[in-house]
Amino acid sequence: MEKQAETLKELRTVIVAQQELLRLALYMMTQGPVTFSDQELECNLAQDQVRAACAVAMGSGQSLNTILKLSDDQGIGIRDLYPIARSVVEGIYQCSLLRNPAR
Repeated sequence: MEKQAETLKELRTVIVAQQELLRLALYMMTQGPVTFSDQELECNLAQDQVRAACAVAMGSGQSLNTILKLSDDQGIGIRDLYPIARSVVEGIYQCSLLRNPAR
């Protein structure tokens, strides 16, 4: 049980870091260039791509919050985390295709 609690804590840490990256991406797409880890980041997506990516990123952020909240629960509700997590991964993957649609 202790190992499971440690793993869950590590996963929550990863989710929080992912949320920060989503926040940074949203800020960069809507407000302009940012500096992150000593690198200047700039969005070079077309405006319609920015709208689509922002919508998916905001939805993914909400879903990540849901995952964090439900991950404390025990019981049958945990089964709802799989499709939520899957939608986050698929959404972010679809956003990555906005930049390189030929793939």
